[in-house]
Order: sequence, then structure tokens, then C-alpha cells
Amino acid sequence: MSQGTNLDLILSTDYLSTQDQKLLQAENEKEKISLGEGISLAIQQEQILPSILKSYSQSELEPDYDFRIDDELFGELSKDINIEYWDEFSNATSKAQAFQIRQRILDAQEANKKLSTLGFTGTALRVGAAILDPAALAADAVTFGLARPFIYANKASRYSKYIRSGLIGAGQASLVTAPVVASDPTRDMDEIAYAALMGGAITSGLTRFIGPRHPDLNKFDSKSKELGRAYEKSVLKNDGYNLTPKGEKYFGPDRPVTKSTYTDEVDKLLPSEKSIKPTNKNIYSKAEKEIVTSIKNTAAELDLPIPKKFKAGDSIKFFDDAGKQVERRVISVSGTGKSVKVKIGNEEKIISLEDGSSSFINFKNPNYIFRAVGTKFQRRNISDLKKEELEELRLDLQDKKIVAEKREDINQGYYKDISKDLKAVEYSLNVLPARKVDDVVINFFDRLDITPNVAFAKARGDKSSVLRRSASPYTRSMSEKLAEEAVGNVDSSRSIITADAVKNNYATTAETLFYKSYAPAFQKYMKEVKGKKFGNEYNINDRLQFSDLVSRGVRGEIIEVPGVAEGVLATRKVLKKILDDLKKEGVEGAKEVLDNPNYFPRRWSIGKMEEIQLKVSHNKFINFLKNSLMRGSRELEEKDALKITKGIYKVITTNKVSDGFSVDRLLYTNDADELRMLLSDYADLDPNEIDEIVEALLEPARAKPTATPRLRRRATFDENYEETIDGFKLKFTDLLDNNTEGLMTSYIQQMSGQIALARVGIKSRQDFTKIFSKVKESYDIPEIAKSYKSFLGRQRKKLELNTIETIYKNIVGIPTEENITGFWSTVLRNLRKYNYINVFNQVGFAQIPELGNVVSTAGVRGMIKYMPEYKKILTRAKDGKLGNEFLDEIETIVGGTGSNRLINSTINRTDDFAGATARIGKIEKTLDVASRITADFSGFYAVDTLSRRLATITAFDKLARYATGKLKLNNTMLKRYRNIGFSDEELQAVFASIRKYSTFIEGGLTGRKIRKLNVHKWDQDLVNKMSVYMNRHLRRIVQENNYGEMLAVGSDSAIGKTMLQFRNFIITAYSKQLLHGMHMRDFTAFASAMSSVFIASLVYIAQSKIKSLGKSKNEREEYLEKYLSPEEIGRAAFQRSTYSTILPTIVDTLRDPFGFEPLFNYRSSGLDINLLTGNPTVRLAEKGYGALQGALTAIADDEYDFSKQDAYRLKSILPYQNMLGITNILQYMIDESDLPKTSK
Repeated sequence: MSQGTNLDLILSTDYLSTQDQKLLQAENEKEKISLGEGISLAIQQEQILPSILKSYSQSELEPDYDFRIDDELFGELSKDINIEYWDEFSNATSKAQAFQIRQRILDAQEANKKLSTLGFTGTALRVGAAILDPAALAADAVTFGLARPFIYANKASRYSKYIRSGLIGAGQASLVTAPVVASDPTRDMDEIAYAALMGGAITSGLTRFIGPRHPDLNKFDSKSKELGRAYEKSVLKNDGYNLTPKGEKYFGPDRPVTKSTYTDEVDKLLPSEKSIKPTNKNIYSKAEKEIVTSIKNTAAELDLPIPKKFKAGDSIKFFDDAGKQVERRVISVSGTGKSVKVKIGNEEKIISLEDGSSSFINFKNPNYIFRAVGTKFQRRNISDLKKEELEELRLDLQDKKIVAEKREDINQGYYKDISKDLKAVEYSLNVLPARKVDDVVINFFDRLDITPNVAFAKARGDKSSVLRRSASPYTRSMSEKLAEEAVGNVDSSRSIITADAVKNNYATTAETLFYKSYAPAFQKYMKEVKGKKFGNEYNINDRLQFSDLVSRGVRGEIIEVPGVAEGVLATRKVLKKILDDLKKEGVEGAKEVLDNPNYFPRRWSIGKMEEIQLKVSHNKFINFLKNSLMRGSRELEEKDALKITKGIYKVITTNKVSDGFSVDRLLYTNDADELRMLLSDYADLDPNEIDEIVEALLEPARAKPTATPRLRRRATFDENYEETIDGFKLKFTDLLDNNTEGLMTSYIQQMSGQIALARVGIKSRQDFTKIFSKVKESYDIPEIAKSYKSFLGRQRKKLELNTIETIYKNIVGIPTEENITGFWSTVLRNLRKYNYINVFNQVGFAQIPELGNVVSTAGVRGMIKYMPEYKKILTRAKDGKLGNEFLDEIETIVGGTGSNRLINSTINRTDDFAGATARIGKIEKTLDVASRITADFSGFYAVDTLSRRLATITAFDKLARYATGKLKLNNTMLKRYRNIGFSDEELQAVFASIRKYSTFIEGGLTGRKIRKLNVHKWDQDLVNKMSVYMNRHLRRIVQENNYGEMLAVGSDSAIGKTMLQFRNFIITAYSKQLLHGMHMRDFTAFASAMSSVFIASLVYIAQSKIKSLGKSKNEREEYLEKYLSPEEIGRAAFQRSTYSTILPTIVDTLRDPFGFEPLFNYRSSGLDINLLTGNPTVRLAEKGYGALQGALTAIADDEYDFSKQDAYRLKSILPYQNMLGITNILQYMIDESDLPKTSK
């Protein structure tokens, strides 16, 4: 046998006793088995899945609580069983189980015996089977290498202990070992401990090909190999074996290795759950942390020496006596490794590394963790405690220390822990001012260590998934509170409330509350003043006139015009509600605002200012603004008023966000940083210009430092000021935007964002800056920074930070698109609006399959129950109330209940997630009206309204049935309620409130129907939470995108929006529907998918038959035969279903370059499925070029025949060209014309 390798050395029998060698050889020759049988046995003995199957194949036996093993029974059981396995019978709970254990031991002994007959080959087979275990390799893959040190080690049996290989790897631990041990009684937990501490060449060699190890485990691995060999050497000697010189060389010198309890030294050697940090190769999951815990528990049986954390020349960071963090070089390290010497100034200082009582701050784990035994702060991080909590802990520890000192039998370890903690608390309190512990930051990151991973994060590209897989725990924690998550947490824990969700729900409900009264007021105005009853939604000029009258009325002007008083009342009601909620949520500055019924958001109108400056010179206009400011302000000097006026004028004229800028947002803040942020966000100014304007705005405030903040910044314009300039009478109100609908929509979007942020702990822009700064600082922590060193890493960091900023902007109503009023942004926005009216005229058909989600969620019974009320569900009375009493109540507390048509007016339009009304020209106003026509006549609003209201009423009806016991809440549904946010306690509180306060109507055959929740009687905090959770639920049933669910790249730029037009819905559906359904893995998900496919097939058939109208009989038959074949219906049904999402697009885009025909070309818009040619702008350019070429050629060339093909190209670029009715007529006209089929 070759002696040239470690494998040969360890598997050699040279170090066995002579007698054992002879016995082993004789036994092997006598009972030697075939190689094939050896492979089979090795797999059965060493791999996990066969072990699991073996365990499950055994019958489950009932325990016998009177069972005892007497001498006679033990004699039967132990016959032919090796003595070392006799203790296995102590696990038996019945006689039958005892004999089951006996048989398992006999089987294992026989397998071990047979494998041993193959000698080296048998052991090699075991090693190979262990290393190539598919289940172990899978565990390695899913943990990105972190589990690897635990996976390839424990495969040696006790029978062959004396020939264990040092080449199998470093400890598999209980995660992978347990199934094998459970099925093989000849193995025990000592074997797992041994395997966890043995290391060798195969693991290190094999892993070079499998992938990189995690660096945090290298230190443990090296030490475990050394100690494992020392431990095994002692075991071999105790068993009477003599090592050969080769064995002595391999196992190394003798050293004492004792088993003992777990110590602090082990903790310092091994990575802790909190200290492990991700590399650029992976992101830690809960399972990976459990693996680290498993390896620690295995190694806990050995005393490990304390490693030296520092050596001379290393850099160390610590707090000096003044509380300032400094960095110095280590001069020397103490012999114990517990302290280092550094030089501060001319003095040398000893820095203790042992605990938090010194000024040492370990940068890798910068905060001391309290042991604090017996206190409520046990295991808390020192930086997480507020000053008052530290004071409380200090008193508690002082009392415990006094008691401990008086006891003679006190545990010294306990006393030492108390002393350490007390010193750490006292030191922390001394440096607290220097550390600037901020409660806002501490409270916001209260879930830093428990932020769960999200499901399918690596298979997604949305904003939430990008942030939640960040290497920075601060980024992940911030994302959890800001951005909506499309799929859910990987551990199925509840989804907490996010600012994204609160903002969406609050904004929708506030707009609904406003329009429920404002819309009837406008209809009254149109009927009594204009004499018009129908089509008023499309009359933009009359709508703007009414809007102007209402805004003037809100500001205090008396307007005696029908409908205006009601419009003023509706506006004031919502403004009052918003102010009350701002105060309730603690938004900074809200408490100082007095109730003023004449308050109305003030926003400059750039268009009006440009018109006025054609009549008034620039200097006189600035002087007019200055005079108005002085009239409205208290004790403001003229020079200061002039500075402020010039600054504000510059902001207005360089505004890059919207048609006008909020005056109040500049005049009512005292903070220079906040002013800079506002100016940077809204105006196109360089840093020097921003500094000048900030100085102008704040200088008057600094001049009177004794005044209250509100008085110091009470500079404002007098809205009633007027002046005659060069014969032209100018009023201040003439400069303001008086579009009530646009102003209210913009104000609601902004203030709902402030309310939403306050709910998650961000009550001002300054709070956001502090928290975001903490996130940015976290990227400098070495363990995190190394994940972003590469070029791609730096780009990823940039994307993560930019994503947080855009989420914040979206929440507070700042457009995320750069320069939204710029030329190209305006052109592309108008192009997208034209695309909408060009191809989206059958979008109602695309909406119908979403009813599959409604049906599966509500159940057939739930749908049938409310069929008689469909008319009431759809109709709204003249006073704005819905015909269904329950829906009328619920739509003002839960968004997404079918009010989209009501709140999307032609004069308050926003661009996607812009958050503010874009500067609108005449062309864009026309396109907005045209878009409203498309939305109405395509069936979009009709289907959307019905779907959302059905979803709402049936979802709450289901809650009521659970509350009243009509349905049993099982674990599957509980998981779904947790997924939308409910804690178990909150869900039970909702059930109790429904039972206590709600009223019902008896529904005959279909049972009771909910009439009213009477939420005004509920605990309002519970109502607020329920409304957000149910809004989440409804926005998934009938999909509505949240900002956090949108793509992280491309969704915020004008180009990106244009390229992704009509794709955003299916891209978001990929996560929100498909992956979410896979994550839920329940019958509801299956039923949703099947219902959606079924309904989509019916819709496709109906749409195809309608589209065939207008064709000749023969063409119609050919058309229907082609498009209504079973294969075509099946493909169309799949593509149009909710769950197909982006899959058909990907398939056909990949097929196209190879010349294959598309499989899924069934979009209701008529656009190609291909990612590029299916873009509406690309299509418009292509069709437009062809149509223009044909028309111009026909005009210029008398010999060119304008053909039907040219006519169809021309038709394809017209507005409403594919609207049912219009497309049939145009199609008929072209087909029946005398035009040639093609041009010559």
C-alpha cells in the first residue's frame, strides 16, 4: 500500500496493535463483499436521504408508560449487540420499540462489518458517499458555502473509529448529522462532536472547486483540526492502541484536551450570531445563523485557548477620556491577550480588550452587550439604551453588586459580570454627550437584528428586494419600514406597517373623502350655472373655472355661486382632518399651526407670473412681492424683505418640479439644512445660490433669537394685498395657482407622506437625515465595506442608497424623475399619454381575469351572496354616497375600494408616481381629457370599480365570518393574514370589535351579510392598522402597484418609464402575484391561478368574436377558425392570466432572434409580446414611419397606388383606433374600399 499521501497514512493499519491487525485481515478475507454491494451500503450508511427514508419507513409505535426493561428482556435485547450500544435501549418507550431499536443496531452492525471487509476501499467508499451526498451538497448550495464546514465531516462510524480519516472535513454538526444519527443507533452525539472538530485535506481541496468558504469560519476550522487530532490521539491511546511513527507525526504532540462547560473563550473563538457579517458572495439568513449556533454548541465541549485579537502594529479604535473616538497603533499586546498598549500624546496607556468597562471600542462589534443577569436589559446592546434606561440599569446593578458582596457563597462569574456591566454603564453615561446617542435613530432601528429576509429576493429586481438583500443591516431595516414588500418574509412572519403602505392608504381615502362631496358640488354648478347635465367629466375649462371659485372661497372671499359653498365645505373638511392627523402623529411643526378655516395651500402659478410680467417690469414686480411680504410679516425690515423676495423669485423661476412652488414650505421652516434640502429638491440652483437664499430667509430669524420659533419665522405674504402698477391693478392672489383639485391632490400626497413617515418614526426631514446618515455610515464598517469593494459592489451600494432616497421622495410627494418639467421629460410624458389613447382602448378585457383573484379569495358562496346588490355596489347617489351602506362607510377608511374613477380628475392628473401635478400645456390638457375617454370607453373604470368593490365587500365579509364563527380560521389563512400585517392579537381584536359593534342583514339562502362595521365605535388605533392591512390585501387581489414593488432600475427616469410603458403591471405581477403565490403555496393561490386562466379564456373568446365583426363572412370564418382553436385559446388564456406575468414576454423575446414565431401574441392592446417591438413608442415610430411614407409617396408619385396596407398603417397610429366600434367601422371601411390590397 502506498504511503505517500495523508489518505494512505491515516487509513494505514500500521498504528494498530499486531493482534488487531491479524483479526481484521482474517475477518476481511472471510466475508469480503463485492464493490457494488459496498457502494450500496456506503450510500445507505453515509447519506442523509436514505437515513431519513429509513426512519420514516418504520412504523410509529404508541408509548407504553408502564414499560420497564427487566433482566430477562435485556438479555434478549442485548444478544449479539456490541456492549457500547447497549445504552440505546434506554430510549425505548415500549417493548415493540425496544426490539425495533435492536433490529436497527443489528442492521447497522452488519453493514459496518461488511464494509470493513473491503479495507481501504470500504472506507474510501464511505468518504466518497459522504462527500457526494446530494442532500449535503444542496444544504451547501442554499447556504452559499456557510454550511460547508459542517457538511463533510461526520461520516465515520464508531465501529471504524480507529481508522477515522483526517480528510473528511471540519464538522458537519447537527444540521446534517442528525438524520443519520437518528436512523443509526451505532452512532451517537459524541460522534457529531468529534466530527465537528475533525478537519483535513479533502474538505480544503474539494471546496476549491465547489466555491469559497466563509472567512469568519477559517479561524474556527484551523483550531478545530488541531484540537480534533489531539482529542482523537488521546482516545486511541486510551483504547490501548500504539501509534506508529507516521501516526505520531500526523496526530502531533500530546496535549491535554478536556471536556468542560461552554466558556467565554469559545465565544471569542467562534463567530457569534450577531457578529457574523455577509461577504460579497452571500447574504446571511436565519438558517445560516442557526448553523453557526450548531457549530458553537458542538465545540462547547472543549476548552479553547484565547486567540490574540491584536498584534503590535495593528490599528485600534477607542474612546479617549474626553469621549472622543480616536485611532492608534498597538505598541504591544499583553501575554494573556486581554489588553494592548498604545501611545496617547507622550503617554503610554493600557487598553483592556476584555469588557465594556474600558474605553475600548472594537470596530467590528462596536457596542458592549450587557450580561445584566436578572435585569430587563439582559443581552441588550449598550448603544440601544437611552440615557434614562442606562440610569435605571446603573441603580439596579449597584443594588445587585451590594447584595453579592455580602454573600460568601456568591458565584464569582456572576459577580464579575455585574461588575463589568456597572463599569460599562458608568463609562457610557460619562461619554453619552460625546457619543450623541439619538433616540430617533435608536427607536427607528429597533428591529435591526430581527429584520427578516424576504422570499425569492435574488430572483427579483424590485426596490424592496434590492434593499432587503443589502449587506448592511441598517439598509435592510430601513427598507422594512419604508418600502412595501411584494412577496413576504421568507419565514412567513408578519409584514410590519410601512410608510409606503400608510401613504397609499391615507392618500386614497383622503382624496375619496374630498371628492365624495366635491364632485356633487361640481355637478350642481354645471347643472344650475352652465345648464349641462352630462359629460361634465370631460369639460376641462368649466372644471377649472369652478375650481378657481372654490379656492377663492376657501381663502375667505364670498362667492355666491351654486355649488361653490359645498365645494368650499368639502375642501375645508379634508384640510381640517389632515391638520388634526398631522398633530396626532407628531409631525414636527404641526402642533404650532393654528386652526384657520381660510387656510389653503399656496402655490405660485408660473404661467400667471409670466403673463403678468408682460405687463409689469421685473423691478416693479419684485417690489410688489416685497410689499406684500412686509404687509403679511411681523417686524420684518425692508432690506430683509427684499432679500427674501429675490430668493423666492429665483426659486420660482428655476423650479424643476411642478407648475408652481409651495410658498409655505419655504417660509415656515427654521432649519437651514431642511431649507437646503427643499431648495435642492425643487429648484435648479447651484450650491452658492442655495446658500444665499437660505441666508436671506433665515437672517431675520437670527436677529430675534428670543422669539418663539413660530414668531421668528412668521414671514409670510398678505394674500389680500393689491397694488396698481402703471395703470394695471395687480392682486397677490392673481399670482397663485387656484386649481383646487390640483392643489388638494398635491397637498394630500405630500401630507399623507408626512403622516406615514411619522407612523414609522420619521417626524421631520431632519429625522430622515439622521437615520439615512446612519445607513450611509454603516457602509464603512469593514465587514460590510468589503462587500462593496469591487466595481459591481460600488454600483450596488450606489443603487441601494439612491433607492432609499427615491422611496423617501415618493412618500413625501417629490417627483422621483429628474427635471420633470424639462423638454425631454415633457415630450416623453406626452408621448406616453398619446400611446395610451392610441392602443389602450380595450384594456377592460385585460382587467377581467383579475376577477379570478376575487373569486378565489371570496369563494363562490361569497360572490353569490352579493350578486343581488351589484347595482348598489356600482352606483353612487347624487350626494356622493354609494348605494351599498357598508361600502360607503369603508371607502373613507380603506383605500383601493373602487373610487379610482371618482378621484382621477382631468385637472389633477399625476404622472405615474410623480407625486405632484406636472406643468401642463394645452396639448397635455387635451391628452388628459382624451385619456379619460379611453379609461371610460375601454371598460377600464367599469371593470376596475366592480372588481375592487367586490373584493372589498367579500374580503370584509370573510373577516366577519371568521369573527362570528361561520368559518374556522386555519393555519393557512392565519399565515395569509400575517402576510398582510396582522399580528395574532390584532386579528383577534378585529374579530372582537366586529362581534361587538357591527350590524348585519339576514340574507336568506346565502346567510348573513355585513351591513356596517360602525368603525367610529372601535379603538381608532386598531382601525388605522386594519385599514392599512386590508388596503394591502385589496391592492393584491385587484393589483395596484406600490412604489417599493417597482423595478429599482429604470422606473424613475423619463426614458425608463417610456420603455416600460404597459409593462410595469406585469413586471410587478411577477413578484406580487406569481412569486407571492409560490410563497403561500396554498389552495387559495392555486384557485387564483386556475380561476384567472379560466376567466381569461372566456374573455379572449368574447373579444375575438367582437373583433371579427365588420369582416366579410369568409374573412370572419377564417379569423375565428385561426384564433379560436383550442391551442390558441389555451395560449391566450395563460398569457392573459394574472399569474403568467413576464414569462410569455421572456419566452417570445428569446425565441425571436432565432426566427421562431411568437407563442404568446395575445395582448389586448394588440401590441407584440416581444420586449422591444412590443413597446408602444417603438411601435408608434415604426407604424408612423410606414404610414407617413405611404401617404407622402402617394402624394408625390402619381404612379404609386395608396393601398389597404397603407390605410391600415395610417389607422394604427390614430387615437382610439382599436376601440371597439371605432375599429370595426374603420376596418369595414378599409376592407370594403376599392383600394388595392398592396401598393405597386
